Amino acid sequence: MKRKYRLEFKKMACELLNNYDNSPVRVAKELSVPIKTYEKWVQSFRKNVHCFDEEEVNFEVENKMLRKKIKEREETIEMLKKVYAFFTEKERL
Repeated sequence: MKRKYRLEFKKMACELLNNYDNSPVRVAKELSVPIKTYEKWVQSFRKNVHCFDEEEVNFEVENKMLRKKIKEREETIEMLKKVYAFFTEKERL
């Protein structure tokens, strides 16, 4: 069963590692978090210390959704171009 962790918890866990020079294995064990999961959090945190802020997460989710919509619309445009080409070619014959 996959467990979900709150953003504040993730941020606090990453700060524990950075601020107190703990080992990742020790912190993960003390917090009862799988080490692979914890390593992913730390990696994200090191890239962007605001990655677990609520506004940052909402921005990323919205960005991902908008990119998906753009891709879908581009695919629709390509399909319509092919349909248009098919029917205009038929009319010429």
